[in-house]
Amino acid sequence: MPRTGILWSSISRDDVMLVEAGEDDGKGNVIAHAQKLVKKKPTPGWEFSSSRKSGLKGVKFHVYDIGGDLGDDPEQKIIWSFACVYEKKLEEMIAKSFLEKIVFITEPMRTDSYVWRHGTLLAAQPTFAPTL
Repeated sequence: MPRTGILWSSISRDDVMLVEAGEDDGKGNVIAHAQKLVKKKPTPGWEFSSSRKSGLKGVKFHVYDIGGDLGDDPEQKIIWSFACVYEKKLEEMIAKSFLEKIVFITEPMRTDSYVWRHGTLLAAQPTFAPTL
């Protein structure tokens, strides 16, 4: 039975995916759509994607930040990307609201966690994947 709602989500710092959660539909559609969404260049605000073939949609939100106290260069610019892939039956507003909540609840980690600010691929997976 196909799942409805948000099928996959992720958080990245610049080009480093820190955490992801979700599962594919068995046909590779969710993974393919997620890869397409993640590859979109960051712009201020929202990015959108859709696939008629698979019936999936995606939304990505970018937050721009600067370096801080955790050994960052104070002038370093950081781009945080929050993304999700969802079924077209789900309203876009719900997917956007989900990402806005994730932005809000990750603010302490994005500010104060060495793992989040300097970690490598999937560094936050053990601690934050269950939340996604």
